[in-house]
Order: sequence, then structure tokens, then C-alpha cells
Amino acid sequence: MNSNKKNKKLNRNPNIYILSILILSLSIPILGCSKERNSIGNNKGQTVYTDRNKNTADYKLITKENQNIFLRLLSLADKEYIPKKNIRNDGSTYYSYKRNRFQGELTLEQIKRLISNPPDYSNYRKYITLMFNYLRKKGISISIKNLGEDGPSALWIYELKMIQINSEAFKEGTIAFAKMLNHEVIHIAQSCNRGSVNSPPKLLGLKSSLNREKKYYLSNKIYSELDNYTKKLESEAYANQDNLKLGISLIKSLCK
Repeated sequence: MNSNKKNKKLNRNPNIYILSILILSLSIPILGCSKERNSIGNNKGQTVYTDRNKNTADYKLITKENQNIFLRLLSLADKEYIPKKNIRNDGSTYYSYKRNRFQGELTLEQIKRLISNPPDYSNYRKYITLMFNYLRKKGISISIKNLGEDGPSALWIYELKMIQINSEAFKEGTIAFAKMLNHEVIHIAQSCNRGSVNSPPKLLGLKSSLNREKKYYLSNKIYSELDNYTKKLESEAYANQDNLKLGISLIKSLCK
């Protein structure tokens, strides 16, 4: 579909928002001491336009006063990614940990290193805290709602100036959450690129090359119903969501 026609359609329709879907990763044990079996996860992401009224009730706002509660939930989820040593009844041992399907298999040496020296998530926590505070200063609400395990991880409801986050997303840990939040920040910047924070998103002109993982996210059948311009909006967000500094720069320069 021609992008100009799509833009006109967006401006006429008051009941649409950006939807990003995440199917949460699964945790399957890694067996044995020297031979490990992968734990398989399954993350998928989509953006679609749909009726906003279905998702604008029964939510809880993240405020300056309560946001530390949600940050603690992420810290608890982070522990699931640290391998755990387990002992069977026969005395043999195996390690279990959580990862998605695109993360490489860990060697026994790597497993032991992670146990003795867990990753530092402080930069990701700083980003989340910074962005929560900045978005609120810009009049953008951040809300939590139970949208189900197979539901959206987050919604950018631009007409309400609201990011709505699935409560299930907190189970994915700090890194995944920070990237998910940055994905929505890019959508907010796309809205500002059209003139205001509550405008329909417009492409920013960023790189949109996708790796194998991101292409997998966008291969879900729901994308077959979307027009080409909408797919480009989502591709742009996915291609750049890992760059947290870019998200900060975009929203500060475009959403004034």
C-alpha cells in the first residue's frame, strides 16, 4: 500500500494503536556435567493496528513512588538466567537455566563462570529508571496490565500518550525489558516525527536491517494482514531497539 494513502488512513481512524507481542521464553533444564542440552525459548514480536478500547481499562500506573517494586521484579527474574546446579537422587548433577532459542549453547566452563560471577545489569536498570522518569515528565503514562502469557508485551497507545506493559513481561528480566521499553520509545519517536507525541507513527529513516532473530520475530502470521508501511514501522523499531542510547537521543530530540 502506498505510504501516503496509509498516512491518510491513520489520521482518519481514532481507534488504533501500536501493539508489540512477545511470547515469553521457556526454561528447560540443561542436562549433565559435560554434555549439556539446550533450553529452548520462543520469542515472537509483532506490531499491528487494532481497536484501542479493548486495552484501556483495568490497568495500574507505574509512578515514581512504586517503580522500584517493578524493578525488583525484574531483578528476581534475572536470577532465572543464572545456571543452577541440581543433584538427582542417584547423585548425578545437571544444570538448568533460562534462555531464548537464539542464545548460543553454554559450555560447562561458561556455566560455572556465570554462577560465580553473575552479569552486571546496572546500565540496563539505569536506562529503565531514566526512561520511566523522562516519559512521565513528557506527560506519557506507563501502565501495567495482565494481557496474558501469549499476549502483547507492550502497547504504544499514542492517542492516550500511554505505554501499556504486560505484567508477564517482568518475568523476562532486566535486559529483555529494557530492549522492549526501548522498542516502544522508538515508536514514540516515530509519533513525534509526525509532529506530536500523540500522532500516528511515521518512519524515522533509520537502518532497518534485521538479523536472524529479528526476522524470526517478524515472520509470525499476524504480519500477513499488515500493509507494507506498518511492517516498515515495526522493522525500524526492531532493528534499533538494542541501541538504548539511540532511543534516548531520538525521544529527546524529536519529542520536545
